[in-house]
Amino acid sequence: MTAYKHFLVTNRLAEDGVIVDADRQFSKKDELNFGEIEFSDQGNITELYPVEGDSVDYRDCLTKAKEELKGSARLFRELYEAVESSDKEILLVIHGYYHTYKRLQKTASLIHRAHVMPEGSNIGHLLLFSWPAGDQLDEYEKDQTSAKCSGRHFGKFISEWASFLNEAFGDDDSDRAETFAAKMNMVVASMGNQLLESFASQYEYNPNFKEKLFKDVILTAADIDRDAFDADRPLSGLLDIADQVLCHFNYADNLLLLSETIGGNSPRLGKWGPTRVKEGLDNLTFLDVAATVLKGFVDPELVFSKDTPGYPIDHAYFTRLKRVAEDSQQVFHHIDKADTTGRVKLGKDKYYLCIGRDCLKIKSDLDIALENFCVERSMG
Repeated sequence: MTAYKHFLVTNRLAEDGVIVDADRQFSKKDELNFGEIEFSDQGNITELYPVEGDSVDYRDCLTKAKEELKGSARLFRELYEAVESSDKEILLVIHGYYHTYKRLQKTASLIHRAHVMPEGSNIGHLLLFSWPAGDQLDEYEKDQTSAKCSGRHFGKFISEWASFLNEAFGDDDSDRAETFAAKMNMVVASMGNQLLESFASQYEYNPNFKEKLFKDVILTAADIDRDAFDADRPLSGLLDIADQVLCHFNYADNLLLLSETIGGNSPRLGKWGPTRVKEGLDNLTFLDVAATVLKGFVDPELVFSKDTPGYPIDHAYFTRLKRVAEDSQQVFHHIDKADTTGRVKLGKDKYYLCIGRDCLKIKSDLDIALENFCVERSMG
């Protein structure tokens, strides 16, 4: 394969510039490490940037010699130059549970294949936020604790992102800051949404930067409560810092069923969708992907690769299913949801994903049966 590079933020323990890939070990002194990963057939190489001090001044971040920059300043400079040279955007990725650092690299390669490589993709650069998840499928509660504890570390990173946007471009060039902020998209998977919810409960919005901190955000297979976006819940604050938020849900998600039964959680947003869709939330949309997931079990043409153990399509459909990737490509091209093709509207800001990109094409009897069944469940 052709070598490629993506970027990294992590609160995992690192020693002597090397990430310690052991169960749930946090960085010392709650510090964040920043760097990049080069992917190639010869093996992946992680380079961590030198650690910066507690206080970062971003005012000369875009003019200073890059080799003199450390930590987040170096990361933001690298991202800025990558975006400027490629005319592509950034996808910030927060992974789910059961993710060692080694597994994260596999996940990143799958996201690269599904969302960076396709012709016409608007995403060119992944920024991986890696938190200390473990390597055992049966240790859900331990990973859950780690995810929630990592919310404040993600909040620290987002505060630095806001400070960079506020300081690096100068008072007379706020338009350039706004333009660059609009290049930052995000996808949050599975238990990563519990990290995001924890972040939202603690984060204080930076009043100095008036624009959105993210363009489009996708919450996929979200392992959080169905009412997570109610006005009195912390995650509703995400709507203040993101231009648009899309939530996937799939009633056939068996891992989220385990979250409800073994984990003792209430019904999950990523399995059942919202309890109700609120009026007036124009930047929040829900997308039922169940029909495509069910068809993916019997039609290999819908799946990027059958040889991907550990990434079941009922839960990892963001990385596995071509139709989900096609729809996401429209999202990351920032097409208005009213103009997005391949969806059928079910109600206020609630849609289902058609098995085919063209909803009017001739379908098989199985396609029609699956879509009708999923629509009835979603409307029920």
